[in-house]
Amino acid sequence: MSATILVVMGLGLVPSGPLKLPNGPDEQVVVFRYPAPRLGPFRELESNDIRQIWRTIKDLEIGYRADTHGNGTVVRISLKDLGRWKRAVDKLIEDGVLQYYRWGTDMEGYGLVPVW
Repeated sequence: MSATILVVMGLGLVPSGPLKLPNGPDEQVVVFRYPAPRLGPFRELESNDIRQIWRTIKDLEIGYRADTHGNGTVVRISLKDLGRWKRAVDKLIEDGVLQYYRWGTDMEGYGLVPVW
């Protein structure tokens, strides 16, 4: 085949237009990442916040997936539940329930990060 035909065929495989966010029922997004248990002055605050966040996920009856590795846990939820998740965490922060985690961006790009 000629190079022109290959280029034209290849262009047909490249998506055009704006990027579309995943919206299928199984599409999930990482919402929280926390390290394996560790020692330190803020350990109790961190543990309390993690328990509150898990309680919120379960109270909202949000389906989730948690992958635990040697260095911590990554929690994913469905995109359709993302708005409820954010509102619930905003309320936890506003009410002073969360004392260790706040919205921000860490080196991995996740939204809840330690204050200290």
